[in-house]
This record gives sequence, C-alpha cells and structure tokens, in this order.
Amino acid sequence: MPIQCVLFCRDMPPIQIAIETPAELPEAVGLWPLPAAVLARIESLEEFGKCAKLFKDRGKKGEHTGLSEYLLGQGNCIPFIDANYTDYGRLIQQGIGLLLANAEKAGEQGIYLLGVSGEHFLKSWNDAITEDDALQLAPKGSGLSAVLPPLRERRSFASISGATPRHITRSGN
Repeated sequence: MPIQCVLFCRDMPPIQIAIETPAELPEAVGLWPLPAAVLARIESLEEFGKCAKLFKDRGKKGEHTGLSEYLLGQGNCIPFIDANYTDYGRLIQQGIGLLLANAEKAGEQGIYLLGVSGEHFLKSWNDAITEDDALQLAPKGSGLSAVLPPLRERRSFASISGATPRHITRSGN
C-alpha cells in the first residue's frame, strides 16, 4: 500500500505524492524546489524510522518549541518528527511556513518530514494538487534542474569527427 504524503515548497501550492517505500521519498521530493516539508500521517512515521540510514527520528515537538529547532542542522539525513499541532492553521503558517523560511535563511536545501493527525493530513491532502498538475505549474530551473549542470549542446557526428557532410544531388532532366 503506498504511503501518501503532501509536499510543501515555498511559492508553490501543496502537492500530493505517493511512494511505495520510505527510501523513495528523496527521489520523489527531489523533483521540486528545496527546502521542502513533507506531511505524512503519524502512523506512517514508524516505516520511516526503519530506514535509519536515510531518516533521523526527532521525537515529538514540544508545545512551545518551533519545528526549526528540531529539524534544521541535521546533516545528510532526513529528519522526521511528530509535529504535534492541534490547530491546522498554525501547522501551515507557523509550523511549515516558518520552517521553510528558516531553512532558506540557514542555506539548507533539506527535506523535513512531519507526522500529523489523520484529520490534518486529510485536510492538507484535499487542499493539495496532483503531481501532474504541479508539473504544469513548475517553473523551469526548479528542483534537480536547478542544481545539476546543463547538458552540453548536441553536436553532429560530422562536427565531432571532422568529416564533411556529403550533399546529395539529383541528376537533372
């Protein structure tokens, strides 16, 4: 059964993504601008915890502590946390919004996984657009294309080998 997630990137609407295994998350999110926050149901966090090489469990967020304090500066692993928000609006604005803003300020290009209640997850899933719709909206130079070097220009075999092209002529009648 796929793991449903909702991806949040700055200046984009939330995006529905589904992965078969936790190990697929970096590739699925890597298509989009980073830093990124990913919402999943709290129950799904256990699956991510089984991949200790990729993910780091940060426990449960304290009531008066921001997500940034738990999730930023965690190195090459993807930190995950029980976000522990009771109000959906606060989760989106103060939680995810501040986390992504602080990650940008810190120069981090990370993925941050947040476990949320089923109610909050369904609300975000229903508010999100599909990946296909998001691809139509994505600006050029986002995600991996923003950090990978461009491909060299295509050249013909003749220009590489030094051969001169032959022109085909018709015999005129």
